[in-house]
Amino acid sequence: MTAMHGTVPMPWGEYVCKAFSAAGDGKFEDALKYYQMADAQETGIVCCPELSLLRHRAGEAKGRIVAGPLTEAYINGFMLTPTLEHPDAWGMTKTAIDGEMLTANIDEFIRVYDGGYHRSNIHRDLPHVMVLSTGRCGTVSLFRLCERSQLVSYHNYIWTPSDTDRYEFMCRLISGMHDERAANQWAICRSAEWLGAISQDRPMAGFNHQDTVFAPVFASLHPESKFVLLQRSPLEVFYSYMSKSQWSTAQLQPLMYTFEGGRFQWRFTGEAFAHCIAWSILFIQTFCGALEAAISDSSRFMHVRSEDLFSQDVEVINDLAEFMGIDVPTGDCVEHFKSVYNEKPWKSELSEEQMAMPMRAFVKAYKGLGGVL
Repeated sequence: MTAMHGTVPMPWGEYVCKAFSAAGDGKFEDALKYYQMADAQETGIVCCPELSLLRHRAGEAKGRIVAGPLTEAYINGFMLTPTLEHPDAWGMTKTAIDGEMLTANIDEFIRVYDGGYHRSNIHRDLPHVMVLSTGRCGTVSLFRLCERSQLVSYHNYIWTPSDTDRYEFMCRLISGMHDERAANQWAICRSAEWLGAISQDRPMAGFNHQDTVFAPVFASLHPESKFVLLQRSPLEVFYSYMSKSQWSTAQLQPLMYTFEGGRFQWRFTGEAFAHCIAWSILFIQTFCGALEAAISDSSRFMHVRSEDLFSQDVEVINDLAEFMGIDVPTGDCVEHFKSVYNEKPWKSELSEEQMAMPMRAFVKAYKGLGGVL
C-alpha cells in the first residue's frame, strides 16, 4: 500500500494501513484496534472502525467515513497495490473502442457479477448517484454544491484501487474476459462509504472521475442507482489537461494487454500525449453510452454539459437538482455555478501559442479514432 496525491499524516497512516491489512487477513479484532487508534489521531479523517470492517466482511454498522479534506492542490489517499508495467508487449492485444462490444460485455458483467457480502450488507436500496466523466469538466464544482444537500457526497476517498486494477477492469470489459478480482477491489474501497450513507437513510453521490470505469459494479450492487454523464467539449478537456499538466498515467488510456495464463499483464503503447488523451476521452464517451444501452433504462441517466452549468442555465440546473436529489433552492444552485472550483490557474504552464501544435495533434488523433468535434 502506498500513499498517493499528497501527504498522509503519520502515525495515522501506519495505523490505517495495519488495520486494512489485518482486516484483509480476517484478523478483525486487531483491525478494530488499529482503526480506533487511527481515529484517535486529530487528522480530520474518520475511519469509523465498525464501518471500515465491513469492507472485508458481512455485518451492520452506522456512522460515516470522512476522507481527508479535498483541496485544489492535492487529494489524500492510499493506493492498494503498486502499478507495474510489463517489460515486454510481445503477444499482447491493443485496447480497442467498440461500442457494441462494450454494451454486450457490460450487460453480461452486470448480470453475472456476484457482489457477495458487498451486496448482502446492503439492507436497503437507495437512489445513489455516480457522476461519470473524463475529468476536467466541473466535477469538483458539482461536488461542492452537493455537499450542501442531503446527499452524502464523496470526491476523494481514504482508499483507491491501483492504476493496474483500473486498467484490468477496463480491459476485461473491452475483451469480455470477466473476473471479479478488480471489481471486488474497487468495492472494498467504496463500500464503507455507501454503507455509512445507507445507515443515515441518505443516498450517496460519488464524483471521482477515476471511478467511472467501475460504474457497472456500482450498477450491479445498487439496482436503483442513477448516473450523471457530465460532459465538456473534448477540445476544452484536452486544453485543460495539457496546458495545466494534469494528464498522468493514472488516467484511462490505450494499452497493450494480455490475460495469458489467467493473469493480467499490460504495457503502455508509447503513443504521444495528444493521442492518449484523445483515446481516453473517446473511450469514456463510448463507455458511458454503452453503459446506458446495457442498463436500458433512460430514467436512470442524465446527460449534462458543464458549459450549461457554468452559463447558469436555470432549466438544466433545476433538472439536474431534481434528478440527483439536490435539495438546495434553485436560486442558490444557479448562484453556485457563478464560481469555478478546482480550476487550478497556477498550473497553467503552457500559453495559447504553445498549445497550438498539441491542439492540432489532438484534433487529428481524435478524428482519426472516429471522434466528431
